[in-house]
Amino acid sequence: MGLFVKVYNVAVHSGLDARRAGHARKRRHRIVATGLALLLCHTSPAVAQVGQDVLATYSVKSWVGTDGFLFGDTNAIAQDATGYLWLGTSLGLVRFDGVRFVQWKMDGVPSNIFISAMHASRDGSLWVGLSTGIVRIRNDEAALYTSSEGFRGALVTRIVEDRDGTIWANGAAGVWRFRDDRWEQIGSKQGLPIRSSSALFVDPDGTLWVGTAEGIFRRDAGEDTFQQVTKSLSPATAIGGDSFGSVWTTDPVLTLTALLPGPSLVGWPRQGFGAASDLLHDRRGNLWVATLGQGVLRLRPEGHATHVLAQLTRREGLASSSVRALFEDREGNIWIGLAGGLTRLSERKVTSAVDGEAVSALAVTTDGSIWVGTNAGLARLIDGRQRRYTTDDGLPSAGIRALHAQRDGTLWAATLGGPARLVAGRFIPVRLPDGIRLLRVSGMTSDAEGAVWMTDLDDGLFRFAHGAVMRVDVTGLERPASLFTDRAGRMWVGRLGGGLAVYDRGRLTPQPAAGGPDTGTVTAVHEDSQGRIWLGTTTGLGRFENERFVRQDIEDLASGVLSIVEDDRHQLWIATRAGILRASLAGLSAPNAESPSSSDFQVYDESDGLPGGAVRAFPASVRAVDGSLWFATADGAARIVPESVRESGLRPGIRIETVMADDRPLKLEPQALVPSGTSRIEIQYTRLTLSSRASSRFLYRLDGYDRDWVRAGLGREAVYTNLPPGPYRFHVASRGVGLREEAVLDFVIQPMFYQTTSFTVFVAGLVLLVVSAAWRLRVMHVRRQFQVVFNERARIARELHDTLLQGLFGVALQVDGISTQLETSPEGTKERLDGVRRLVTRYIRETRSSIWLLRSESLEERHLSATLRDAAEALTAGTPVELEFEVSGPVRRLSNEVEGQTLRIVHEAVINVVKHAQATRMQVTLGFQADSLCVRVSDNGCGFDVDWRAHHARWGWGLIGMRERAAQVGARLRVSSTPGKGTEVELVVPTDGL
Repeated sequence: MGLFVKVYNVAVHSGLDARRAGHARKRRHRIVATGLALLLCHTSPAVAQVGQDVLATYSVKSWVGTDGFLFGDTNAIAQDATGYLWLGTSLGLVRFDGVRFVQWKMDGVPSNIFISAMHASRDGSLWVGLSTGIVRIRNDEAALYTSSEGFRGALVTRIVEDRDGTIWANGAAGVWRFRDDRWEQIGSKQGLPIRSSSALFVDPDGTLWVGTAEGIFRRDAGEDTFQQVTKSLSPATAIGGDSFGSVWTTDPVLTLTALLPGPSLVGWPRQGFGAASDLLHDRRGNLWVATLGQGVLRLRPEGHATHVLAQLTRREGLASSSVRALFEDREGNIWIGLAGGLTRLSERKVTSAVDGEAVSALAVTTDGSIWVGTNAGLARLIDGRQRRYTTDDGLPSAGIRALHAQRDGTLWAATLGGPARLVAGRFIPVRLPDGIRLLRVSGMTSDAEGAVWMTDLDDGLFRFAHGAVMRVDVTGLERPASLFTDRAGRMWVGRLGGGLAVYDRGRLTPQPAAGGPDTGTVTAVHEDSQGRIWLGTTTGLGRFENERFVRQDIEDLASGVLSIVEDDRHQLWIATRAGILRASLAGLSAPNAESPSSSDFQVYDESDGLPGGAVRAFPASVRAVDGSLWFATADGAARIVPESVRESGLRPGIRIETVMADDRPLKLEPQALVPSGTSRIEIQYTRLTLSSRASSRFLYRLDGYDRDWVRAGLGREAVYTNLPPGPYRFHVASRGVGLREEAVLDFVIQPMFYQTTSFTVFVAGLVLLVVSAAWRLRVMHVRRQFQVVFNERARIARELHDTLLQGLFGVALQVDGISTQLETSPEGTKERLDGVRRLVTRYIRETRSSIWLLRSESLEERHLSATLRDAAEALTAGTPVELEFEVSGPVRRLSNEVEGQTLRIVHEAVINVVKHAQATRMQVTLGFQADSLCVRVSDNGCGFDVDWRAHHARWGWGLIGMRERAAQVGARLRVSSTPGKGTEVELVVPTDGL
């Protein structure tokens, strides 16, 4: 086959002369026929097991519809500057962070449009080729280029960037170049025919290679014109180079061809591989070829020969054997775009042996042999060879329970049929006392004297020394389940169900646990290079420190530790059911090792080649003589060589992808504003690594809400509900060995109007106003109450003054008259005493009625005028005062209040005349007018100073009472008096409506 390729290349080059085109065409036909004949008769054993090489080197992970990949065929793949993987599919543009597929919407472009090509340029732009144009995505904004921007092409097949940063695209309408924000077509002026083109490639020297329907053309760096290199039988579908400078093409007929005098293909099968669609040269020097029905080919260029190493199809884990695109990401993963799905090839960091069998025990002997126990026997691995030991080799049973290698190289095996030891290449069963079978051995170790100890879940603890077997019964050592001897000769015994004890020189010492006795069943004990004892239990990891067990609060290990082993670089490798974790011994041993920042792990799982989940074994991990580490799994023995584990060197960044406020996307910007009234905030974040998902463990914290870091594990979202308004800062971090990345988001939840400061001030002011108003109303109410009490007190005082006191004064006058009469004419005294008695009785009734606000008894019976006349006559009877009483106008009844207050005022005025005026004549007049009642009481007495009396309450109480009574009925009271000239009291009472 190599001969065919070389002859073909020479023939093609010889046909470049146009003057010999006809002869060249005939020659090509003869060469093709010869080549096909050679293909039919040539066979190569190199690809008899082509898929095994890929599976031994790479782990395969595929995504199809059942895995959430619902986007049809993957036609193009690219990776942007931030680390996202972009997929051009038959149903639109898709972004992938290693875990989640997100369909990306481009403005002005249907979301399910067919995408045929993509390229991520150095300026951070993502170029997307469509069937009708090209889209440029930069800073999450999409710009569509069509005919109005100079691009008049049809379906785009390739997009590349040259050394100068110029973007090139090709397709059904030829080749295009992007300059000055416009596209220009490349044609005959540049030496390139305007024909369909499906291949573009820029080699490390900056040369641009173009595959068209007429052949392959090249444009050297710094030049502006193209030169034709070859003419093709069929158009090239892809062009690529290898590490030796050779240029390769793929096409629909010959699969793979080397341009120029190139290397031969070794191991090319007779039947060929059919149409090829893409070509990739990876960082390891491999050449990958995508075919449209035969999967992916992996070739290894080696100077003048290129070896076909492997073929990967559906049988080896591809979602489809029809491959559309190839891509290598920054971490070294190979991505394969398929019809209906996507596949990732990740370089294996873990290899395996004894595949397909669950491993129950491991051991290493001094000759470098690795011993792997399973239920089907015991395998010995040494120098790349494997030998099986079964019952034919002396094993009591093929089922292995536990293994132990002594320092002198003797191997002990505990089987389902009892224990045995290897002597001269054959296993010799151990003779046991009667009744002892040791069928469930769960641990073996050697003590300082070379004796072998075994613990059996049914029979207990035994010691084998000098050919004798001795049961060891120690008080307090019930149900021992695991054994380990440290360098000091102490034997650590883990008890089934929990608890730990140290057996040293015949003495058993229980070991307390920090924070409580519940440490779980001890599953692994390891002494590190510094002499510290590490314990793996069914509840996590701990270390023995200061004579007690201290639990490490590490979420990744909370589900249990299966084994612990240390490599030559002082790193602990811890097997769990979720994978194998590598941690820095110094970090774990730090004083603050319980904190998340020091609990940093690198996780290895199926994506790194781990053949199956780690399992409990006796023991479950060992370190070989060559420094490699071996772990028991459910699908064979896993092998890791720490020195050869190559990390990508990249530090994948943490990125906050979206923030949803009540299911509405929030624009990510400094101090992002969250609308007021938002009740639910969902923050989605990711760590941009396209390798193992398990290597990303997240923690997050919201300042102002979370008091400590929240361990999210593999989760990639944080949800908060009913956060109060205000500023917040969200932190999300991811852990890895020796590093910690973090992303921060600042946002502000805007308050509702009633949560603003101004509203608070307004409400506070309103509350103060209401309180002030309430206080004032209260004061007014109290004042009104006080005024009512005061008015009532004044009223009672007036009533007492105007009824009782005045009545008593009248009685006094009558009594004084009687006493005078007794001296002159005693015969009329009895009648006058009867009158005094009646007068007193009336005054008592009127006083009672006044106190209870009742109408005067006199007014109930007669008109006001008659009542006033009677009162005045009664008060002046027996006095030197001559009374004149006149009534004018039509007499009518007034309201009870008006008549009562008028009666009291006139009564007070008459009393004052009789008592104080020293008058000889008094005139009382009542004038009933249409709208008022006018009452005057005048005398010819001594008069007084009105102003002086008004300011001396002792002398003016009667006047004060008169004025208050007048005010109660809206009347006007006038008192005029001059010393020596008498007094006049005038009361004018309005009677409208009365």
